[in-house]
Amino acid sequence: YNNCSSTRVGYTSQYAYGITIDNNNKIYIIESSTDKVRVLDRSWNETLSFGGSSRLDLAKKAIKKIVSSSDLTSAANFGLMSWNSSPKMEVNISNSGASTIFSSIDNLTANGGTNLYSALLSANSYFKGSNSPIINGASCQKNFVIVISDGEWQSHSSVVGLAKSMATSSPPINSIAVGFALGSPQSNYNDLAKAGCSFGDQPSCTKSVPL
Repeated sequence: YNNCSSTRVGYTSQYAYGITIDNNNKIYIIESSTDKVRVLDRSWNETLSFGGSSRLDLAKKAIKKIVSSSDLTSAANFGLMSWNSSPKMEVNISNSGASTIFSSIDNLTANGGTNLYSALLSANSYFKGSNSPIINGASCQKNFVIVISDGEWQSHSSVVGLAKSMATSSPPINSIAVGFALGSPQSNYNDLAKAGCSFGDQPSCTKSVPL
């Protein structure tokens, strides 16, 4: 099997990357979605699994670190948007957003495409819409979209153009790029970070953060 979804008695695998059978009739399946190897018997019942954390697991751990840091949450409100082929606002930005994200983020799953343009467009509409978390007249308020991704998003030039438009709007909405395992060339993340920066006098603003 190669890059397929397979279903058998007692076992379902999403994004199975490879499969083999040993001399003891044990079936081994490599899953690209979990970075795990699963061992099954000939009836397709799982008997063992091993392997490291998935990229999504690493992203969740990083987000949990951010939203559990009192140094950050005491001075900022957080929200969470998931995105793949389409975006979804999981947690609205509020003073309780960080704690809600911490308790719910483990329920997120990875699937679909990498449509960052649609996600940024939705984030921009959220900031500018009727439920905007922006406080009118608060000139000191800063607004950020933290983009966490492990893959090559679609329509890169459109993404960069939208990030630049958001950063130069009033009030500005800056984009910070965090790349996990950098499935996309790092230059893409750097382009996004630079375009999404409205305070270019700070050198760190124009670089992505690979993890």
